[in-house]
Parts: sequence; structure tokens; C-alpha cells
Amino acid sequence: MKVEKSGNPQHYSNLTRFLHLVTVLAVTAALVISLFMTYPKGGQPGDFWFEVHEKAGLVALGGLVLFWLWAAFRRREPSLGDWFPYLSGRRLAALWADIKAHLAILRGGKLPISDDQPLANAFHGLGALIALVLAATGTLGYFYGQSWALGVHEALGLPMWIYFGGHVLMSLVHEFAHDPVLRNMFVFRSRKP
Repeated sequence: MKVEKSGNPQHYSNLTRFLHLVTVLAVTAALVISLFMTYPKGGQPGDFWFEVHEKAGLVALGGLVLFWLWAAFRRREPSLGDWFPYLSGRRLAALWADIKAHLAILRGGKLPISDDQPLANAFHGLGALIALVLAATGTLGYFYGQSWALGVHEALGLPMWIYFGGHVLMSLVHEFAHDPVLRNMFVFRSRKP
């Protein structure tokens, strides 16, 4: 599949890369461990892997809170407004135009590169929101035993898996199409003088 460039490739700061890496590792660990851990049941505590899942969730929450704070204040990278274009008529129109451009490029048999565009940013915002609520509700259950929070936490597991799988898949598709999204996100660079 050929690559169709629709904008400038996104360049990320090392802080963004670091917070993304911490979050990816913690969320991945928590998700994978959730597949085989033993949950607490009938007054019995969870197993060792459940405890590791809890700790990974706490690390994920810390990384996500810092990531959200950084996204609120950073410059030259997608902002929270870019992540959530639904409250701005201008950003919503740009999102719709980007969706139509993606469809047109895909119909032509090409792969759109748009990491710094509205569709990719809205997708990232959705994933960041799911991850934050998942980690926050798990933490409420961990510290306060809130059953409603654990219910929300469990319900968000599948949407997080769908987002996670889609995010990884699209990153690999772009990387194999010679669009270096993984290298742009995970290769730390020294500052230019």
C-alpha cells in the first residue's frame, strides 16, 4: 500500500515520549495480566498476579495523570482541545473534513499519514479517556473498595482492549508502509542547539 502524506509528521518531545512509554508499559501489563489473574472472590484475596495487576494500574494512573497534565500545557504537540474536538465547531468541522479526506485517500488504495491531524488526535483522546477512567476506577476499588467503581472498571476492559488493539495495529500498518510512527514516538532524541 502506498503512503499518502496529508500533513507534516508529528514530532514529539522527550517528555511526551517518556510519559507515553510509561503508560504503554503499565497499561499493557495490566491488560495482559487481567487475562490470567485470579480475582478476589468470596472473601478470598486475589492471587499474586492480581496484586501485580493492581500495582501496574497504580503506575498507569500516575503516568496518565501526568500525561493529561502535560497535554494541557504543552505546545507544538496535540492539545486536549485536539484530543476532544467535539466542543468546538471549528475543530469538529476539521475532524469531519479529515474523515472525508481519509476515506478518499483509502478509496485510492493509499494509506493516509495524519498523525498530526484531527482524526488521529480524536482517536488518541478517546483512548486516553478510556485508560484514565479505567485506571481511576480501579484505583477507587483498590483503596476504597467501591463496588460501583469496580463495575465501571470491569465494563471498560473490553473497550480498552479494542482501542489498544486498534492503536497497535494502525501503528504497525503505518510503520510497514514506511511511515515511522513508532520511531517518532519511541526513539528519544537529544535537543537541537
